[in-house]
Amino acid sequence: MDQSNINRRGFLGTMGVAATGLALATNATAQAQETNAASAATGSNPHVLTRTLPRTGERVTALGLGTFLTFDLKPGDRRDALRQVFERYVAAGGRVVDTSPLYGSAEVSVGQFMGEFERSDEMFLANKVWSTGEYLGDESHAVDGEDGPAPNRLAV
Repeated sequence: MDQSNINRRGFLGTMGVAATGLALATNATAQAQETNAASAATGSNPHVLTRTLPRTGERVTALGLGTFLTFDLKPGDRRDALRQVFERYVAAGGRVVDTSPLYGSAEVSVGQFMGEFERSDEMFLANKVWSTGEYLGDESHAVDGEDGPAPNRLAV
């Protein structure tokens, strides 16, 4: 390049483009590292969308497996199809399961499937306390998160 064609405007423009390129590359690298860290944390597919829980900083999958109605089967009914749904969800990188005593036997099914899953400690289980009617605020079925799930229903 001929040095006689270099001027202040050209120099600053070139530096601006270089700085922008560097900033974009740094941002892309940071996002890739965050995605890799999230994948390692969830033990899952790097393409699975995750979110950070504000209180704990734990990363969980953004899409949870809901069990209302679908996982509520009569005692003695075969749960093979439900087990297959659970296994496919986990195999695809899912780690959040939503259940409740309000969902009939769904909680029992989830407990059974998680008990059979080798890496159930990687799962995030969302459970609820009854919030209506005569059972308002009844916590008799719930236990503190550090003690684990309710022992009679979620036998993990």
